[in-house]
Amino acid sequence: MKDTEEKQDDQADNNIKDAEDNRAQFEKMQRRRQIFIVALLILGAVGLIFYENVRDYFTTSRKQRSSDRIENVAKIKMVRISNAERQAFLGKVKVLLDEGKVDDALKLLVKHLGGDPEFAEAHYLTGTAYLRQGQIQSAYHHLRQATKLRPDYYEAQEKLGEIYLLAGDYKAARDISSKLTKGAEYLQDGLLMESEIALAEGNLDMAMQKANAALAGAKQSTKVKTSAYLAALYLRKGDKGKADEIVKKLDPAAMDSEGLLSLAKFYLGAGNDAQAQSFFKQALKRYPDSAEVNYNYGQYLFNKGQLKEAGGYYKKAMAVMPNVQIIAYRLSECLLAAGQRNEAKAQIDAMTLKYPDSILALGLKFQYHLLAGERRQAIDALNRMTVLIPAAPRPYIVLASLYWQDGMIPLAEKNAFKAMKLGEKTVLPHLMIGDILFVKGQFQLSMAYYDRVLEVDAGNIVALLQTGDLYLSMGQPKKAEERYTKAFAAAPKIKSLQTKIAWAKAQGGDVEGALALNRQYMREAPDDPQAIAAYANTLIFAKRLDEAMDTVQKSIMKQPREWSLRYLLGDLYILKNDFRSATASYASALALNVGDVNLALNVGARYEKNALETETERYYLEIRKKLPDNPLVANQLAWFYIDRMGTPQKAKDLIESLMKEKERPELKDTIGWYYFKLGDFLTAENYFREALRLDPDHYETRARLALTLFSLKRNQEAEAEEQKVIALLAPGPLKNKLKEAVAAQKR
Repeated sequence: MKDTEEKQDDQADNNIKDAEDNRAQFEKMQRRRQIFIVALLILGAVGLIFYENVRDYFTTSRKQRSSDRIENVAKIKMVRISNAERQAFLGKVKVLLDEGKVDDALKLLVKHLGGDPEFAEAHYLTGTAYLRQGQIQSAYHHLRQATKLRPDYYEAQEKLGEIYLLAGDYKAARDISSKLTKGAEYLQDGLLMESEIALAEGNLDMAMQKANAALAGAKQSTKVKTSAYLAALYLRKGDKGKADEIVKKLDPAAMDSEGLLSLAKFYLGAGNDAQAQSFFKQALKRYPDSAEVNYNYGQYLFNKGQLKEAGGYYKKAMAVMPNVQIIAYRLSECLLAAGQRNEAKAQIDAMTLKYPDSILALGLKFQYHLLAGERRQAIDALNRMTVLIPAAPRPYIVLASLYWQDGMIPLAEKNAFKAMKLGEKTVLPHLMIGDILFVKGQFQLSMAYYDRVLEVDAGNIVALLQTGDLYLSMGQPKKAEERYTKAFAAAPKIKSLQTKIAWAKAQGGDVEGALALNRQYMREAPDDPQAIAAYANTLIFAKRLDEAMDTVQKSIMKQPREWSLRYLLGDLYILKNDFRSATASYASALALNVGDVNLALNVGARYEKNALETETERYYLEIRKKLPDNPLVANQLAWFYIDRMGTPQKAKDLIESLMKEKERPELKDTIGWYYFKLGDFLTAENYFREALRLDPDHYETRARLALTLFSLKRNQEAEAEEQKVIALLAPGPLKNKLKEAVAAQKR
């Protein structure tokens, strides 16, 4: 009788573990989807790195003042072109730029610089012209050259500082602003740049202080823009009265198009859409052919979701200035958002052909591939962007998110650390690194990164939830419950957080309290799959499996197309040792969620554990047929042949397909194991070492490398590798084989 009870308890423990595994897998998939959404929001929020501020793409300078002053380079170095000739040339170019003939101006400038490469003012105007076309890299090159030739060339320094600021290189931007503030003539520009840097770094008070100082000395030509900017800062601070006071002092009748647009944007920020619309309409009436006005009104319509109308205004702007990349970029983005992917692709291809190294064109390619589900091509586009702007941190954190979704943990880690090293000021790198360390089982280190986030943002939902999960993993459910409760207090509208609190209660021994909380949430959200799953899992924990199954089956009758419920029902059938019924449930879940690789592989793992080899092989072959190009599916089937069935020969074609993948350590590990099983130990060693180069902390790979070295009779090297991992390996066949190899060489 006692033995029977112990067996039942053991079975219950296994059931609970399986249920927890199911819950963890489900939450992991949910978390990956959330990260995917976060990545998209990042891109939307920052305008794909730094495109939102476009005023300098349409105007030649923040101030038309002393760029006509000619540096007497002849005093420093002999040149063939006289100062008079240079001045006449600059006058001709400025006329072209004022008339909007940017292409013609650029042709003259580039030709002139070929014979007069040390003409700083020509480099400045060339950089300015490239900015108007949206060619950031070319603009940067010429502005840098202008400042090298003439270190006191403050107009060029100012433009260069704006590029640094928009690219997220705040250190370089601060160096520029400090130079500008040293001269009285450029003091206001330097102060505004310092304000923008402070704002970008999250220091609103400092931003307002600098903007107030800039406004105090601003000339009439720059007063409207500076006032609108300062008013927007007061709005952000929550002082609407002060913001209104600043704006009411301005005279719209005396404003140019830029001033009217500044006011329109201010009222948008204030939530006064009618007033914003009024200023947009005034600008359109007075400046109907202005590219900047049409572009900005297109932006306004785009943000309101009026995509067709927005596209029309973008096209008007493009007709006036066909070579301004930002306009082509926004038009393409609008077409993508409207679902007009063929027309968008034509625009993107034309842009890429014309400007192959353009940040804007690469940004479009990234968006297009991401929307098309072509994650690898999206990653390639981002990697090219990091080559062009290596000091900007934001692309690296987006790359980290994409690699994380793709299961490429080492590359996710590498890019997250890179973003942090480059000075990414948001909490995103810390959250990503925390996630990575969590997955790697380095709980204490993971906790440290999340805690750093909470030091600066005590209500950060992600950090609170993840630290709660960490405390559960470390067997501290009371602390987990505290973190989940704080998360719920910070975001009470996210009712599903109650399920986290309930699970922590159950783990801490308060099963009835957990069930009560889950019942309450189910009453509030009877059709929420997460509520149903949480309640079912708590019932399993309470050893009430039949009740859990009844709950899920009734929910499926109400929501027959909810795949996650059928997936959960499959796991419940497994707990009842009914794999045939589980198979039917899994098949239904897969049919309702076609293309979900994680789901397909999770079901495959259940086949491996509960089905015959022939049934499991048939399942993987069916999935392979549906997803023929997915390397993870190929890898899983190859591993099944190599390790489970002991028939590595059947994996030959699969292994050849995996060899095309260059950056996935888990695939290289599989290839290494394939060659090990074939007895080709040298090739196996090469692949294991390559896998460890990509992921040095993978214990199983290092254990397999040690086995390979033992097979090559390089016992000293093998023992060194074995000592690194033997204590970290989970009990199982691999650890047993390694122990046997150590014992064998000692005999």
